[in-house]
Amino acid sequence: MKYFETILISLAITLGGIAAYQKFILPKKEKKIYVVDTSKLIAAEKRLLRIGLTKGSINADEVKALDERFKKIINYIAKRDNAIVLVKRAVLSNNYDKDITQEVLMSGVTN
Repeated sequence: MKYFETILISLAITLGGIAAYQKFILPKKEKKIYVVDTSKLIAAEKRLLRIGLTKGSINADEVKALDERFKKIINYIAKRDNAIVLVKRAVLSNNYDKDITQEVLMSGVTN
C-alpha cells in the first residue's frame, strides 16, 4: 500500500508542477501587440525642431539623434514586454493591448 501512495503523491506533485508551469510561466512568453502613433511622434519632433530653430541651434544630426532615440525606446519597450509594436495607421481595429505613444514621447523628450 505504501508503494501505491508514493506513486499517487508523486503523480499529484508532477501534475501540480505542470499546472503551475502552464499558469505562471507560459503566459509570460505570450506576445502582446502594442501600437505607436507615429503622427504624434512626428508632431513632437516638429515642436522640438521649432524650439531649436528659435534658439538658432538645429542641424540634421540632432534630428537623426531624436529619431534614433525614439527607435531605441520603442525597441526597449517591445523587448521588455515581449511585444510586437505596430504603427497605429496600420492597425484596422482597436483590438490591441496597449498604446505606447505617450510612454515613448515622455521617455524621448525628457531624456
